[in-house]
Amino acid sequence: MSEHATIENSSAVAALKGLRVALVVPSFSAHGGSERHLQMLLPALREAGAMVKVFSASSADTGVPGIETRQEALRDSMGPWSRLRQAGAVAALADEIAACADVVEFQRVAPTALCRALSRRMPTMLSVYTPEHTCPSRSRYLRRSSVDCNHAPGMSCLNIDRSEHCLSYQEGRRFSWRERVRSLLQMRRNAAQTRLLSMVTFNSSAVAGLYTQWVGKPRQARVIWPPLEVGAASEPVRDRKRIVFAGRIEGFKGALDLVPILLELTDCYLDVCGDGSSLAALQEQVRNSGLEARVRFHGWRDRQSVSGMFASAAIALVPSRCYEAWGMVGPEAIAQGCPVVAYDSGGIGEWCLPQFGTLVPVGDVKGLIAAARLWLERMAHGLDTSSWREEALRRWGMARFLREYAQSLLAAMAAYKAAR
Repeated sequence: MSEHATIENSSAVAALKGLRVALVVPSFSAHGGSERHLQMLLPALREAGAMVKVFSASSADTGVPGIETRQEALRDSMGPWSRLRQAGAVAALADEIAACADVVEFQRVAPTALCRALSRRMPTMLSVYTPEHTCPSRSRYLRRSSVDCNHAPGMSCLNIDRSEHCLSYQEGRRFSWRERVRSLLQMRRNAAQTRLLSMVTFNSSAVAGLYTQWVGKPRQARVIWPPLEVGAASEPVRDRKRIVFAGRIEGFKGALDLVPILLELTDCYLDVCGDGSSLAALQEQVRNSGLEARVRFHGWRDRQSVSGMFASAAIALVPSRCYEAWGMVGPEAIAQGCPVVAYDSGGIGEWCLPQFGTLVPVGDVKGLIAAARLWLERMAHGLDTSSWREEALRRWGMARFLREYAQSLLAAMAAYKAAR
């Protein structure tokens, strides 16, 4: 068994052997924290002896081994005619899942009709990894103000959208009026769903708080921090002037804050791993600022390569301006002994502890620069971070995650049985 997937002996994990689990997901193959979460969970469940079937709502997953694509049944239809046309596909999928599984977990996506049909027949669990259930635009991000939204989801979102243009897709395209109405109605459906589910799990206390405040209090709820993915242990030469940013290159991820930071840290250089709709804007900023020699763009890299960059860097930057439900890249950097300087957004404060890094208010670029300087100085003076890997695995490793995940599945099954 590989190091990152070592499974502790526990009664809950032992109970996974032979358990039939259906996973309903929005996507398996896309880049993103929740997709990576699933890509780690699936082999760990199977290694523990569970029998797992995955049903995806994404056409991009068509042909992926072990993934069943069910687009028609997994979209949330709003109008009566579309629901009527979809009813057959939903009923067929509900029958298939009920026949092949002892428990079903909805990862982020929980189509109302399917959720209702299955909640009558078997234990159901929803895992919430993002703020999407609490926001019509799925992000709780005000685009023009570039800050988190603190408003209640509802019709007032239409007024806010007039100035913020927040009812938009991630790449910036505005919702049509039909899509705006659909997204607002979905907020009401989310509240109705929470009363159907046997269990709701969250990837951070921050997301759990948002959900309880704006959606409702589930019958049962648990917080399970995501599993940590780490590369092989190594002892590279650490470059005390090297800074790393890894993730989607988007304005809401703070990618455009990187250039002013590097302009102040005049003797450092930056590695940028990732891609996104703001890549061209960031590259233009780099050219206009004369920083071409100090910035390297790597595109998407495999996790082992990214881990190697963290292992040889002085600090990692996580300047997310949007509501960051967890932020998996931070614990990965910490596991490689790399301190993190981050905006205090959402669940980031649950892992960016003082011994591992520094939090500053969202949008405080000067604060990021000051914190980065302090950590660069500490690293230059030989700060020993060799124990961080073991500590990170203890706090966030797969063994801990799978134990808590198994306990949640069993609790969902017990709650369903008690309610019968």
